[in-house]
Amino acid sequence: MNPLIQLKKPTPPIVAVISLACFALAEAVVPPPDGAYPGGNTAEGNLALLNLTTGQFNTAVGLFSLAANTDGDSNTGVGASALRNNTEGFNNTAVGVDALNRNRIGGLILQSGPKRFSLIPSATATRPLARTRS
Repeated sequence: MNPLIQLKKPTPPIVAVISLACFALAEAVVPPPDGAYPGGNTAEGNLALLNLTTGQFNTAVGLFSLAANTDGDSNTGVGASALRNNTEGFNNTAVGVDALNRNRIGGLILQSGPKRFSLIPSATATRPLARTRS
């Protein structure tokens, strides 16, 4: 009588060692990330940081993220069209689809989610932060 389950010989240790060595040499993401640009900028996604000229330390992840940014500094846009129309804004953080996509020159604004809601009401999405004199 043939049993339905047949036992096989265990895998030789050398095969296990070679398999693990191959995994160690493999890259986690193919192609590897290539988002490092001059001025400390990082962009991943179609048309992210498309119009950048002199802006520094910006991070754009997602389709059209920070696409209009020319000389804004220290902005972070994560999600499709996050901070899409920002041109000169500074120190903004937008997370989510269309987050702060109408901001142009406002600064120090934090938004999470698709609606125009500022978690830090220090500036509006269309007017820059007022400068104070000491």
